[in-house]
Amino acid sequence: MNRTTLNSFRPTNPRRLLAITAAAGLSLALISAALGVGRAAPRTSPATVASVEPTANILSVARSAGSFKTLAAAIEAAGLTSALNSDGPFTVFAPTDAAFAKLPADTLAALLQPENKRVLVAILTYHVVQARVTSVQAAGLSSATTLNSKAVPISLRDGRLTVQNAAVIKTDIPATNGIIHVIDSVLLPPDLADLSGLTATRSQSSNAPMSLIQAAIDRGVPMYNDHEPKACTKIYEVAMIGLMAMDDATVPANVKAALERAMDRARSETSWSKKAWACREGLDQAAEMLASNSTPDTASSTQKTTTMPAAR
Repeated sequence: MNRTTLNSFRPTNPRRLLAITAAAGLSLALISAALGVGRAAPRTSPATVASVEPTANILSVARSAGSFKTLAAAIEAAGLTSALNSDGPFTVFAPTDAAFAKLPADTLAALLQPENKRVLVAILTYHVVQARVTSVQAAGLSSATTLNSKAVPISLRDGRLTVQNAAVIKTDIPATNGIIHVIDSVLLPPDLADLSGLTATRSQSSNAPMSLIQAAIDRGVPMYNDHEPKACTKIYEVAMIGLMAMDDATVPANVKAALERAMDRARSETSWSKKAWACREGLDQAAEMLASNSTPDTASSTQKTTTMPAAR
């Protein structure tokens, strides 16, 4: 039997997809299939927790796992939290923090720009399918249609399950509203395979860490001033995690330590307003530390924009 192509899959309720789009603040398939006779399961090892009855939803599982901080923060920054907290079921191909770190820092910074929110949401929804599918079921497929409405290719390469060009490194992590498969690279929809245009149109500093900090501030300040401190905090978290994932030659260890301390302070706060300020102070401190090692022009251009306007 040939591998199955599920390009015809669409959510059965169009209004549900519209609701997901609305939740993302935008104007924003795997289905079980018959497996080939004698087809072997993928060599990728299932998660040891696969046999345990899930007690948390996909986002809670991702947060508690510790290696999906960027993904969890990006989902919240994109406004997709409500959608992925719903009943589902969903299958999520979850890139690790290391996978996000493979993206150029300028690209991550560009994705935090307000004008690129559609792009961020398009990328994130390309990792989600509205059905619960195990790795064994996925091994019988050749493609699937995601919540992005674009098909993502699935294949077995030397016995290992791959999605687009990402290797599935852990499978079948259960959640109450679906299942997670861990991947080692960020997936990009076919129409967004080249993100260089995002960075080409930006007017930020060519210094990647400074650009990321500036992008987070540019996006976060209006949210804070519009009385959305939680959304502001999540934007700052994406930037902080991205900075800490850079190599030590780009972001020195002492800067990363300062960012980690700021995130710890933010976690200890009880109000989102205070969390936002703790993260912002960490970004300001990181900018100052980085600027001290930069050229005068770079340092001065960053320091001009590191003050958060007071909330109205």
